[in-house]
Amino acid sequence: NPFEDYDSEENRKAYEIQQRQRTLERRIRNTKRECMCWDIARQAGQGTMKDLFEKEYQRKAALLARQNAAYNEFCDENGLKRLSERLTIAKWDRSQAAKARAAAKRYANGKKTD
Repeated sequence: NPFEDYDSEENRKAYEIQQRQRTLERRIRNTKRECMCWDIARQAGQGTMKDLFEKEYQRKAALLARQNAAYNEFCDENGLKRLSERLTIAKWDRSQAAKARAAAKRYANGKKTD
């Protein structure tokens, strides 16, 4: 019987770890979508609304940076492979990622000076 050495407790733990990884991936994708929306609003906004959109974009970009760090740390701790194809969304390319990283840095620097 090939399933004679089957350990249900070990299998349950592996399943829960994979489900946690999928949850982190979903959150990252959702935050990327929100960043893209705030970026579009920021570019179209005028006056005080543009400033409000910029702050919200920076806040979401900082959240995305924290989520990416948490995802990488979780994968390292549990010996999982990072699945970048599960983190991709439409129209999110290197330029979008670079803008988000820059906004996250501005947000972090702004929080330190306040």
